[in-house]
Amino acid sequence: MSHADPELRRAYLAAYRTRPGNREIQRKREADFYARNKKLISVRNNEYRRQRQTGWTAAQYNAAFVEQDGRCALCTRHALESERPLHADHCHGTRTKRKLLCMSCNLALGLFRDDPSLMRRAAAYVEQYAPAGEQAEIKEIQCPTK
Repeated sequence: MSHADPELRRAYLAAYRTRPGNREIQRKREADFYARNKKLISVRNNEYRRQRQTGWTAAQYNAAFVEQDGRCALCTRHALESERPLHADHCHGTRTKRKLLCMSCNLALGLFRDDPSLMRRAAAYVEQYAPAGEQAEIKEIQCPTK
């Protein structure tokens, strides 16, 4: 069989898959391949998902990671202090790339719907109930750890 003609190849492979026993053989090959290459497949899937969802390529993510010294842009917690990688933050409306954030800070922005006025009201609320003398202090933000 000549594999040069795409139509003939497609027809041959379709017929091959329908023969008794070949489907199980193919599934075993795929399972073996996945078992041998699980880490690589996981990395590629994560890179594909990141680019599809946020527009960040692996090179852009790595450059931002180096630029930020591996730290969250908001709380400055280092990525090595967490089990999860830094998240590639982006504006959902315009898909504009922003910075890398830890999961907690990224979730917080999302829960505030990326609305600065809502975040300012939340900050004022927290400051209103802070112990006396703490309102004027600017403290380093600490993300919760597991």
